[in-house]
Amino acid sequence: MGEIMAVKVSLVLFGNLKDTIGASNIDVTLPVGSTAFDLLSRFELVKNLENGARVAINGQIGSPIDTKLEDGSEVALLPPSSGG
Repeated sequence: MGEIMAVKVSLVLFGNLKDTIGASNIDVTLPVGSTAFDLLSRFELVKNLENGARVAINGQIGSPIDTKLEDGSEVALLPPSSGG
């Protein structure tokens, strides 16, 4: 068998982020070594981090954006909460 060259991950979006992209869950194939930042960049979602959105990788809210993704990883982008 050859060396694995890609990983399949899921991008999960909530709230207005889901509406912006038009889907709540997207399966994506990325090169091995890709990070959550690479995934968000692909969908032009990095700017949402500047606006208070948070990343959860495999259920861990606040995961570092430079975390390398593995096959089967789930990356959720959570919009900032509102209210008070």
